[in-house]
Amino acid sequence: MSRNHEPKLEITTATETLPPAPEKITRVSVDLTRTQVGVLEALMKRSGMSKAAVMRFGLGILADSCSDKDDGFIVGAWKENKERRYPVL
Repeated sequence: MSRNHEPKLEITTATETLPPAPEKITRVSVDLTRTQVGVLEALMKRSGMSKAAVMRFGLGILADSCSDKDDGFIVGAWKENKERRYPVL
């Protein structure tokens, strides 16, 4: 009997905080600039996700940040070094 010693990775995404997707999918047409398409394609390459998955993930992150802001949190980017953590303005 062999054991798999690889650690189990638990991956969570921002979309987990959204309500479950309805069974019926609605197709949406979105007009993007060439720059936006370039960003989308770069994110696809970097993440290995499809266009739809990248957009769904982005919607989840935006939904989470709006919810956090409604709860009084400051949402933004932070840098960290050995001495401190500070917001990027």
